[in-house]
Amino acid sequence: MKITDAKGRNWIIDKGPSIWMTRNGKEDIRIKKQNAGHGMREEDGKYYVTAAVFAAESGEVLREYEAVPDEVMIRLFNHGIYGNKEI
Repeated sequence: MKITDAKGRNWIIDKGPSIWMTRNGKEDIRIKKQNAGHGMREEDGKYYVTAAVFAAESGEVLREYEAVPDEVMIRLFNHGIYGNKEI
């Protein structure tokens, strides 16, 4: 899911297999922020860096590299992507 915040920044929220060995077989929710100069290039041709990672089953914060705006978090919860639900 792609979100544009009030400041015009793009964010991507995705759900996929966990990258941590201690979470084998579980899924993580990654929130990525558009970055001008570096990061991973996404399908839209823009670069994004990971801002935060949450456990999909519980919502527990696994990593938070920078603050995620409230408006992005509200969209995350409104779409109910925890547990077995899709984005």
